[in-house]
Amino acid sequence: YSEEKRIQRLALASIFYCTNAVITEYTDSEYGQGVVPQWTHQEGWLTNENECNWFGVLCDPTGKVISIDLADNGLTGSWPATVA
Repeated sequence: YSEEKRIQRLALASIFYCTNAVITEYTDSEYGQGVVPQWTHQEGWLTNENECNWFGVLCDPTGKVISIDLADNGLTGSWPATVA
Protein backbone atom coordinates (compact mmCIF):
# COMPACT_ATOMS: atom_id res chain seq x y z
CA TYR A 1 0.00 0.00 0.00
CA SER A 2 1.06 3.60 -0.58
CA GLU A 3 1.64 5.77 2.48
CA GLU A 4 -1.60 7.65 1.76
CA LYS A 5 -3.53 4.37 1.57
CA ARG A 6 -1.96 3.10 4.83
CA ILE A 7 -2.93 6.32 6.61
CA GLN A 8 -6.48 6.07 5.27
CA ARG A 9 -6.81 2.45 6.39
CA LEU A 10 -5.35 3.31 9.82
CA ALA A 11 -7.92 6.10 10.24
CA LEU A 12 -10.74 3.70 9.36
CA ALA A 13 -9.37 1.04 11.72
CA SER A 14 -9.28 3.68 14.48
CA ILE A 15 -12.96 4.41 13.86
CA PHE A 16 -13.77 0.70 14.07
CA TYR A 17 -11.85 0.07 17.29
CA CYS A 18 -13.13 3.24 19.00
CA THR A 19 -16.80 2.71 18.14
CA ASN A 20 -17.39 -1.06 17.91
CA ALA A 21 -18.42 -2.93 21.06
CA VAL A 22 -16.98 -0.33 23.46
CA ILE A 23 -18.29 -0.56 27.01
CA THR A 24 -19.64 2.74 28.31
CA GLU A 25 -21.96 3.85 31.11
CA TYR A 26 -24.74 3.97 28.50
CA THR A 27 -24.16 0.41 27.29
CA ASP A 28 -23.98 -0.84 30.88
CA SER A 29 -27.35 0.75 31.68
CA GLU A 30 -28.97 -0.10 28.34
CA TYR A 31 -27.73 -3.68 27.81
CA GLY A 32 -26.42 -4.77 31.23
CA GLN A 33 -23.08 -4.55 32.98
CA GLY A 34 -20.30 -5.48 30.55
CA VAL A 35 -22.70 -6.43 27.75
CA VAL A 36 -22.30 -4.45 24.56
CA PRO A 37 -23.44 -5.14 20.99
CA GLN A 38 -21.20 -5.24 17.95
CA TRP A 39 -21.82 -3.03 14.93
CA THR A 40 -24.91 -4.12 13.04
CA HIS A 41 -22.98 -4.17 9.75
CA GLN A 42 -19.23 -4.84 9.62
CA GLU A 43 -18.93 -6.09 6.04
CA GLY A 44 -15.41 -5.59 4.76
CA TRP A 45 -14.04 -3.76 7.79
CA LEU A 46 -10.46 -4.67 8.74
CA THR A 47 -10.13 -7.12 5.85
CA ASN A 48 -7.76 -6.99 2.90
CA GLU A 49 -10.69 -5.90 0.76
CA ASN A 50 -10.42 -2.38 -0.67
CA GLU A 51 -11.70 -0.03 2.03
CA CYS A 52 -13.90 1.69 -0.57
CA ASN A 53 -15.99 -1.51 -0.47
CA TRP A 54 -16.33 -1.57 3.32
CA PHE A 55 -19.83 -1.03 4.67
CA GLY A 56 -20.68 2.67 4.93
CA VAL A 57 -17.50 3.94 3.24
CA LEU A 58 -17.79 6.04 0.08
CA CYS A 59 -14.73 6.93 -2.01
CA ASP A 60 -14.07 9.19 -4.95
CA PRO A 61 -12.84 7.70 -8.25
CA THR A 62 -9.21 7.91 -7.04
CA GLY A 63 -9.93 5.79 -3.95
CA LYS A 64 -9.93 8.55 -1.33
CA VAL A 65 -12.60 8.26 1.34
CA ILE A 66 -15.03 11.14 0.97
CA SER A 67 -17.86 9.97 3.23
CA ILE A 68 -18.53 7.54 6.05
CA ASP A 69 -22.14 6.68 6.84
CA LEU A 70 -22.52 4.43 9.87
CA ALA A 71 -25.86 5.82 11.05
CA ASP A 72 -28.05 3.26 12.82
CA ASN A 73 -25.14 0.83 12.92
CA GLY A 74 -24.95 0.39 16.69
CA LEU A 75 -21.84 2.45 17.33
CA THR A 76 -20.66 2.77 20.93
CA GLY A 77 -17.69 4.57 22.44
CA SER A 78 -16.38 7.80 20.93
CA TRP A 79 -15.23 8.97 17.54
CA PRO A 80 -11.42 8.92 17.58
CA ALA A 81 -9.86 12.34 18.06
CA THR A 82 -7.24 11.51 15.43
CA VAL A 83 -9.94 11.33 12.75
CA ALA A 84 -11.43 14.73 12.02
